[in-house]
Amino acid sequence: MPQSQCASGFQEGLDDHVILQRHFYTAGFAVYITLGRTMTTLPHIQLQNQYGIPRDLASLIVERDRVCIYCKSEFAPIGPRGNRRASWEHIINDVNLITPENIAICCTGCNSSKSDKDLRTWLQTPYCKRNSISEETLAPVALAVLQLQIRRKSESSVQEDT
Repeated sequence: MPQSQCASGFQEGLDDHVILQRHFYTAGFAVYITLGRTMTTLPHIQLQNQYGIPRDLASLIVERDRVCIYCKSEFAPIGPRGNRRASWEHIINDVNLITPENIAICCTGCNSSKSDKDLRTWLQTPYCKRNSISEETLAPVALAVLQLQIRRKSESSVQEDT
């Protein structure tokens, strides 16, 4: 199959399906992201992209979020099921909000625990306390959302008082 190298570092496979792949190195591992077939792969880690995340955004997020954005755990390899597998996360629970500020990668344990809770509420749960997850452990992308939620809450409190 003929392949061409794009200026962005992506390779396009010229067959029935366009396969885009970008590779880079982190911690001695090659990281491959297959974006054209809705699959993103880190070293031994796969993320299904059923949320319509554009490939350039998925690539940016995979490069940014190398560990869970909440608990900082390294992601478990493909194969064994467990709480440390990588999963897409909507920090603000809106599947239509597909931006670099809202889409991230966290472990399945944190994603399952957070579920549809807002970040402020979730940080008070026994799961977060047990796993030492707090404002101080959040990745910058999650911390920015938390600070926005806090600001909005204080603004709404001020408006209610007037």
